[in-house]
This record gives sequence, structure tokens and C-alpha cells, in this order.
Amino acid sequence: MNSNPCLLAALLLWFGPAGAGPLDEAIDKSAQAKEQYEGGHYEEALQLYRQAQVEAPDTPALDFNVGSALFKTGDYPEAAKEFDQALQGADAGLKARSFYNLGNTYYQQQQYPQAVEAYKQALELDWQDQDAKANLELALAKQQEQQQEREQQQSQDQQQQGQQ
Repeated sequence: MNSNPCLLAALLLWFGPAGAGPLDEAIDKSAQAKEQYEGGHYEEALQLYRQAQVEAPDTPALDFNVGSALFKTGDYPEAAKEFDQALQGADAGLKARSFYNLGNTYYQQQQYPQAVEAYKQALELDWQDQDAKANLELALAKQQEQQQEREQQQSQDQQQQGQQ
């Protein structure tokens, strides 16, 4: 999982200077969530990130952070939705991290073809990402293994049908 779960600096750039009311609240909640996340308190971080989303909806950095917290709690389908949402309107760096983490969520769900595509997308945006390269190789190997198992099962099924 790619590091930098909070992207607090991105929020500051996204919202501009302080004094914006609800945006201050979102930044504050994000900072608290980051502390919880870094302390391994992912459920608490998730709640705080969700509160920040209420104050600052349609913020790709918050979608990414919520996805990261969901991933850590093991809620991979919901994490994938958040990473996908983070792709909307994000800069290239955040998009690359979102695709990488999206690949991780698919990998954890044994959806290897989708993981492969997500890692490829991450590498298109950041071709130097060694973690994405390594995970792409793992996902390709798992995809091939899964395909071989499927073919072997089909062969066994056909043999059993032929014996009946």
C-alpha cells in the first residue's frame, strides 16, 4: 500500500488559506485522522476522514485517504470505490497512487486481471514506481496461475463428463 495516507499538504493547496470555515474543519479532521492512521487506529481514522468529507465533498485527497483507511480495515470493495473516486479530478501524482492502491484492493480480492490493469495505469503515470512494477509482476503471475487452475478444472470436468 502506498504511503502518505493523509495528503494534508494537498488539502491545504486544494482549499487555499485558512479562515474558510468548513474547510478549516476538514483540514483539522484530516490532521486528526492522519494521527489515528499512523497510530494504527484505522476505524477511528476512517470516521474522521468521513467527517472531513462532509465538510469538503468532492476532494480527491480525502477520497484517497478514506480508501486507504478502508483498505487497512479490510473493506476492499469500498476501498476500491474510494480510490476510483479519487481518480476524478486528481493530479497525476495522486492518480498514480490511487491506481496503485486500486491495484492492491483488486489483488487482495483475487481479481488479478483488474489488478494488472490498475498497476499498468499507475506505471503509465509514474514509470519509476518500483512497488507498482513489483506488484504488476506478482499480479501477472497470479493471473497466469489462476488461468491455469481454471483450465485444469475445465479439463477435469470434461473428463468426468466423458466417464459418465
